[in-house]
Amino acid sequence: AGGPPGTESGDEGGTIIGTGKTQLGPVIAATVEVSDVFFPTEIRCTTETLDSDDRAIAGNFLLPAGCGEAEGLYVVKVSGGYDIDADDNGELDAEPTQVLGSFHAIISGQQVIVEEGTEQRLEDEPVWRVTAMSEALFQSVQQLLITGASKEDIQQFLDQLTPLLL
Repeated sequence: AGGPPGTESGDEGGTIIGTGKTQLGPVIAATVEVSDVFFPTEIRCTTETLDSDDRAIAGNFLLPAGCGEAEGLYVVKVSGGYDIDADDNGELDAEPTQVLGSFHAIISGQQVIVEEGTEQRLEDEPVWRVTAMSEALFQSVQQLLITGASKEDIQQFLDQLTPLLL
């Protein structure tokens, strides 16, 4: 596909459906995988976060068309990469800090799909973010999945818990 990391669309000329951002610092050059919340080992799509000296777009990523459906519930897993503002002071660090683990977000299909004819770019404000807070929500949902919770149960749980965390 070519271009800087994070610009791949999965298939040449594919429609982009969502913009996200990894944010511990932000994190650049990280691997992004999307799977169904109920089938986490079945990866629907992958991409990489953007490597940039511009904090506004560093860590942003675009998901390719076909990565999600409106009625779905998805796990976005971000692994590796480099935190370019590890002390969160709003300035680029002299040396990036390697991220050794992964963190997650649970997003609805409605959050990733962009309406037909809408072009999203890496420079746009992200639709959603993968953060330490989204990881906390993900870990809570894992407990629900163990008990056999439905999509509706998980969505209701997230709708109730998210305002308390924000």
